Amino acid sequence: MKIENTEIAFLERSKKEAGLSYGTLETPNIIDKLGSAPAGSGHDNYLKGIMVAVTVTASQVWWLQWSRYHYHDIVSSTSKMHSILAGHYTYHPATDPVIIKQFEEQIADAKILLKAEGTLKRAITEALALTCPMGLELTAGIRTNYLQLKTVYSQRVGHILSEWGEYCDWIEELPEFVYLTQKDELSK
Repeated sequence: MKIENTEIAFLERSKKEAGLSYGTLETPNIIDKLGSAPAGSGHDNYLKGIMVAVTVTASQVWWLQWSRYHYHDIVSSTSKMHSILAGHYTYHPATDPVIIKQFEEQIADAKILLKAEGTLKRAITEALALTCPMGLELTAGIRTNYLQLKTVYSQRVGHILSEWGEYCDWIEELPEFVYLTQKDELSK
């Protein structure tokens, strides 16, 4: 997994806007307690305003699990259909090398076949996209927010898939994330 190009927007503004429920546009002195409130209580809604932009490269297994979360967007991503024949992919380290070799041989065979018969490109591309290893990594530019990441973190920290550990480590490193969302957990 590779996580890069992280940008955070509206951190200070969202903290100040949390004060609106107290009749002020100033950061409340209990900002940490608001952010670490139980999910669904509504007290942590200001975390939605802290926007995160990031580029993630991860296995198809991780992307399938990531897609179950609702408050994130993919801005642009690797298209297997457009680039599968290029064969310039990386794989999750746990991907079986034999499977990788077989897949790369399929790509090489497909390129030979396409030189002889160009009309098969659509069928060959579809077949390759559907048979590639799940460890093949895809890259996407995503947008999310601290509230969504709070949920992801609570559900995925300690997960068996190593990529979730890497993602949770990245979440912990976001500016003020732990302070704003985990204060009650840290004091236990």
